[in-house]
Amino acid sequence: MNRVTSETVTVNKCCRHCGVENPSWSELKHFVNFLNVQLSACENSVFCSDMLAPDLPGFLNFVIQFMIQMSKVCANIYLYVTLHVLQTVVLTHITCVKC
Repeated sequence: MNRVTSETVTVNKCCRHCGVENPSWSELKHFVNFLNVQLSACENSVFCSDMLAPDLPGFLNFVIQFMIQMSKVCANIYLYVTLHVLQTVVLTHITCVKC
């Protein structure tokens, strides 16, 4: 698989899993950034290590699926709050200009 194909596949998977139909680049960015932080923490967790895998079968898969769901929610909440704050700032500015 060449680099362009690999990048296309990656973007398509992110679009499919981010939880937003036809997501913007900003939505994808927040989803991927949050998921990346969570996956890094998972890699460093003793509970998700190969050492405990025999004692916790399926746990790593459960954690990853949960992280994807959590990333969907957090990315969407972040964008909602950001848009709400921007809308408030703009309305406040417009109100002050009218004064």
